[in-house]
Amino acid sequence: ETYTLSTDLGNMATGTLTIDGVVNGDERSTIDMNGHNGFVLDKAENTLSMSDIKVTGSASGTGNLINNASGVVTMSNVIIEGSDDSINNDSEMKLSGMNELLAGVVGEGSLSITSGETSASTISQNEVNIADNGKLNIDASNLSANNLNNSGTLNFTGGENSNEVNGDGTTSINGEVVNSALIEQDIRIESGKLTSSLENMGGAIANSGTLLASGELDKTISGNGETIISSTMSFAENAGISGSLNLNEGALTISSGSATSHEIGSLAGNGSLSLDVDMNNNIADVLNIGSIGSGTLTIDNLNIIGTLDDFSHVILNSNNIDDEFSLELASSVYDEFYSISSATTYDVDEVTAHTLWSDVFETDEIITTTEKELSVANNTTLNYITTITSEVITTVNGDSLDLVVQADIGDREFVSEDAA
Repeated sequence: ETYTLSTDLGNMATGTLTIDGVVNGDERSTIDMNGHNGFVLDKAENTLSMSDIKVTGSASGTGNLINNASGVVTMSNVIIEGSDDSINNDSEMKLSGMNELLAGVVGEGSLSITSGETSASTISQNEVNIADNGKLNIDASNLSANNLNNSGTLNFTGGENSNEVNGDGTTSINGEVVNSALIEQDIRIESGKLTSSLENMGGAIANSGTLLASGELDKTISGNGETIISSTMSFAENAGISGSLNLNEGALTISSGSATSHEIGSLAGNGSLSLDVDMNNNIADVLNIGSIGSGTLTIDNLNIIGTLDDFSHVILNSNNIDDEFSLELASSVYDEFYSISSATTYDVDEVTAHTLWSDVFETDEIITTTEKELSVANNTTLNYITTITSEVITTVNGDSLDLVVQADIGDREFVSEDAA
C-alpha cells in the first residue's frame, strides 16, 4: 500500500513517532513524499522510529526528507530513496535489520549500525559505528567520518578510502578500492582489487583477489590471490605470501640486517632483489617458492654481514620452475665485488745462480693478486638452486728473461794437467 503526502510534515511534536509498515514478499508499505518536505526533529525528546517501509519522492535539498537536529532516528528494514543529502543528521541515528539508504546521510551527528546489514549511497558524519553483528556496504569515496569504528564488517564496494578505520572488526574489499589511510584491523580482499601501502594495513591480510602494494610486509598474506609489487616492497622477518607474487618490474628487499627465510606460493614477472649474506653464520636470505613462472629476477644489492669470504647459498628454492625464468646479477653488484681483495709480494730466492738475479731478470719479485668474482647458477634437475659464489683468481705478474752478453773476458789464469 502507498501513502501519498499532500503537504509538508513539519516539526515533530515532543515524544516518539512510530511508523511501522508491512512487508509482503517484494512488496512493502510505501510513503510517497510527493515532492514535499519530511520529518523535522528539533527537540532532544524527539524520536522517529521507522520499520518495514519504503520512502520515496522527497523534495530536493539538504535534510528535506529527514532533518534531525536534536533527536533520535531509528530505522529497521527500510528503503529510503532520495538525493545524496536528503537525510541531515546532526544528532543520533541507529540502524538495524536490512536497510537500503539510497538517499545520502549528511551532517555532524552519529550513525550507528547496531545489527543487520545496511547498504548506503553516501554517509558523511562526525562518527560512524558498526557493531560486532553489523555490516555496512558502501563505496569508499562516499564515506566520510572523523571517527570510524568498526567491530563488525565494513565492506567497500569501490572508490578511495581516506578514513582511518579502528575497531576489532573486518574491512572487506569487493571492488576496485584505493586506500590512503590507516586501516587498523583485519582486511579481507574477497574480490576485486585493493591498492594500498602495507603500512596502512594494520591487521591480518587475507587476499582472494588482487593486492597492489608497496612498503614493508611484516606478516603473511593468506589466501590464493595475487599480490603485485607497486614500485618497492620489503620483507620483514615474518613476511610471507601464500598466494602469488608478481614482481611487476618492482624492487623486492629482504636485506633487513639478518638472514631470513620466507614462504611464497608462486613467483612471476621481472624485478630486482636485495638480500643479506651472513658470513659470520654462513647463511643467506632464502625464498621458498611453490612454483616460479617466466621472468627475470636481478640481484642488485648484497648486504654482506661480516668479512667477505667465499660463499655459496641457495637464494630461490623451488621444485617447479618455468624454463623462461632466470636469476641474474646486476652489473653494478658484479663490479663491486669483482675487485682485488688482497695483494702479496714476496722475493723469489730459491733459484741458485752465479749471475746476479737482477742481471738475469728485470724484476726479482712476483706479485700475486686475489680477486673475488660473483656468479649465479640455475639448476632445475631436482630443485631450483641459485647460488652466489666467490671465485679466487690468481694472476702472476712476471717479466721476460733478460739475456746478458758479457763481451770482455779480461785477464784469466788457466791451469791444466797433462793427460797421461
